[in-house]
Amino acid sequence: MPKQSIKTILFTHYGDNWIRGSERCLLDLLTHLDKRQFRPIVWCNSDLMYNAVKELGITAYQSPFSLILGWQKPKFSINTYIKLIRTGIKLVKQYNVSIIHANSGAPCQWLNLVARCCNVPVIAHLHARYPLRDRLTLGLHHVNKAVGVSKPIIQQLHNDGIAEQDLTVISNGVDIERLQNQPAFSLRKKLKLTQQDFVIVSIGSLIHRKGFDTLIAAVAALKTLSVPAKLIIIGEGEEKETLREFIDHKNLNRDVFLLGEQTNVCGLLKDDINIVASAAREEVFGLVFAEAAIAGLASIAPNVGGIPEVIKNNETGLLFERQNRRQLILALLRCYQKPELCQQLGKQAELHVNQHFSIKRNVERFQQLYSQQIVDSQTSKTGWLTHLRLIPLLKSCSQIASLYLKPKMRGLL
Repeated sequence: MPKQSIKTILFTHYGDNWIRGSERCLLDLLTHLDKRQFRPIVWCNSDLMYNAVKELGITAYQSPFSLILGWQKPKFSINTYIKLIRTGIKLVKQYNVSIIHANSGAPCQWLNLVARCCNVPVIAHLHARYPLRDRLTLGLHHVNKAVGVSKPIIQQLHNDGIAEQDLTVISNGVDIERLQNQPAFSLRKKLKLTQQDFVIVSIGSLIHRKGFDTLIAAVAALKTLSVPAKLIIIGEGEEKETLREFIDHKNLNRDVFLLGEQTNVCGLLKDDINIVASAAREEVFGLVFAEAAIAGLASIAPNVGGIPEVIKNNETGLLFERQNRRQLILALLRCYQKPELCQQLGKQAELHVNQHFSIKRNVERFQQLYSQQIVDSQTSKTGWLTHLRLIPLLKSCSQIASLYLKPKMRGLL
């Protein structure tokens, strides 16, 4: 393919200094992108992300990001905002960028203006549901195309008045080959667990939203039923000490283990684990369940957000109603009493993920989207007002007004 036909994509990532869900998804996309068609350039705010991109041999830039009306200080740094716009315009012109891919909603706040100035389309790749306040302040209504990793994310914007043709769902993809190549590691041996122990693994950031307290309480209930349950939690986060205290309170120091952040999760799941479980209060996709399936494991998880798109109840795993501890306990008990059920669900889960959530499928969908957006931007009229969608803006302002008439609902903003 001639060099001049290669299109440059500016990927922009805003996030904390870690490599987790959205970061992993972007790195896998960058790794498998067809370099004969697209040249990636990455602009991010995180040291770890910057270094990870450089290790892939991809040009990367790093600078501090801040948001006007964001949740963190400074909330009104106009000078920083203008600087971000200027940097974005400089990168687009320097590399002759054909399309911008924002790997979260936050960068859209300045990328919308960069895109208008340079007459290129911008895609918002959304990995979470955003409250109304953020949908407005980040400018999510004004991107060329909003891509959600699951239907609940996109439904928010559709309810705001965005047309269906400007919204799409592209499920996360997992790099199956990379995960399969992770060497198996025996957690039973490391933690001195017996073959009689029923080993449950849960993975995620140690934050309230992930519901680890509910899962720990469920393990405590299983112990009263004489189930030799052992819970291994993989992850780090702000709730770590709170969870330690809760484990002490439940007298589960020999039954619940906080393993910390791990880079070889699939390898840890391969060797004699019984089930992966989650009690998340909110989850828009559930990448960990797809990764567990690659290790041949079924998952137990709440019927919330995008999880049902990954786990088919009674086919590839078990679902329970959110925060229904009794249903969670019964699901765990069922898997303990019927190990053959776990094995069958795990086999079906692996097949399901291979068919629907491979990184190959994910990359193909994005590349089709890039090509179509580039063609559309070249053949249609564009201008400053082209994607300033007044109906969603007015509808959202109306929602805000109605909320402020109901003081008890202000927390929704």
